[in-house]
Amino acid sequence: MTNTAASFEHRAADLLDKRDYDGVGKLMYDSHESLQHDFLVSCKELDLLVDIVRKVPGVFGSRFGGAFRWLLCARPAEHCIVCVWPG
Repeated sequence: MTNTAASFEHRAADLLDKRDYDGVGKLMYDSHESLQHDFLVSCKELDLLVDIVRKVPGVFGSRFGGAFRWLLCARPAEHCIVCVWPG
C-alpha cells in the first residue's frame, strides 16, 4: 500500500459508512506499515505501540500518521471510538 492522507481518509470513510470495522482496522495497519517501510517515517517506539495495541481485544486497528491513532469498536460494533494521541 502506498500511503497518502487523502487516499487513506477516503477509503476509511467508505469503510466506516459500511460499518466494516475489520476493513478499517486492516487499512490502518496497512497504512502504518506503508509509513514504516515505504516512507521511513516511523520509529521503533511507534512500531511497538502499534504492535501492542494490535494484541488488545476489541481494537480493530492502529496507525501512526502525524499522531498515534487506534480504532476500538465494541462487539457488536455499534459504538466506535477513535483515539488520537497527539505527538
